[in-house]
Amino acid sequence: MNEMKSEYPLIDIAIVGVQKAATTSLHRYMASHPDVISHEKHEFAFFVRDEEYVRGYEIAFQEYFKESPTDKKILVKNVGLMYWDDAVIRLHDHNPSMKILVVLRNPVDRAYSAYHYARLMGYETLKTFEEALAAGPSRFTDKLSKGM
Repeated sequence: MNEMKSEYPLIDIAIVGVQKAATTSLHRYMASHPDVISHEKHEFAFFVRDEEYVRGYEIAFQEYFKESPTDKKILVKNVGLMYWDDAVIRLHDHNPSMKILVVLRNPVDRAYSAYHYARLMGYETLKTFEEALAAGPSRFTDKLSKGM
């Protein structure tokens, strides 16, 4: 597949991974390097959200990046990238030479962390992790399908 043609520089590095696996911290550390520019929004949703993707990379670049195109490396981060086939294909089509950093975490530790985060945010109302595990994920089907 061909790389996308654009007057804006292609993305050089993408951070993908699971939630609660320090992707945000890794993004912050890498974005602080003087030879890197990155987005200030929490997630770069261009490859994941159809409504952004159809508008085009040039518009997304203008919305996500404060700096003008430069010779710096372009870094993006989105934890959803590895979950949707279309997003992975779009990422590859954008720049087949892109470096992709996949961040994973022990699934049991990640599940506990996600439970506590959901309690903190008010998404989870069950009092214990064990109750939430027994109740299953079907309680959140609507929220999951909407990307929440």
